Amino acid sequence: MRLYSKEKRPIFEIETERLFLRVLPASFDVEVADYLRRNRDFHKPFQQLHDDAYYSAEVQRQYLKYDLRAFRLNEQFGFWIFLKSVPTRVVGRLSFVSVIRGAMQSCFMGYHLDQDCVGFGYMTEAIKAGCQYMFKYQQLHRIQADVMPHNARSNSTILRSGFIRQGLNKDYMAIDGRWEDHQTYALINADYQNDSILNE
Repeated sequence: MRLYSKEKRPIFEIETERLFLRVLPASFDVEVADYLRRNRDFHKPFQQLHDDAYYSAEVQRQYLKYDLRAFRLNEQFGFWIFLKSVPTRVVGRLSFVSVIRGAMQSCFMGYHLDQDCVGFGYMTEAIKAGCQYMFKYQQLHRIQADVMPHNARSNSTILRSGFIRQGLNKDYMAIDGRWEDHQTYALINADYQNDSILNE
């Protein structure tokens, strides 16, 4: 992992065998907007509704600023995914949000990937690295992910990443303009150690 601060360099980076997972400054607004626009139709059936403005660099600049503030406060961790072979092109997103501290020590995880990068195991690689970071450095005990039952590829990805299916939630989330059921999965940190919470 490396820390950066200069313009057009990541603020924070996790390196895997084939990927970089990066927290980006607002100066990457054009790159992020380009990724979202070129995958707009591909992502549409699996995400909430977005208006045209969402795909602009101006709006994404504001999201990147929010991401950075939340990262620095340890409240949310949004990683943009890059291939090592093409290190300047955004190809995905892995997010750990709604971090709950105290007795819960948990969060929710979401992700999406470039349509041209599907089927190569990139997201599984990113998820494993991201979860390892959240367990080791953020001391979380549980990470939850929710996937629509008919999204076969995503269900396979989450299982390959070590998550365990915990049940079905009816009408759980509004996706593409309608309420959709979601399978809930969780990954538990079996080696969790925190003396302020546990006294075993």
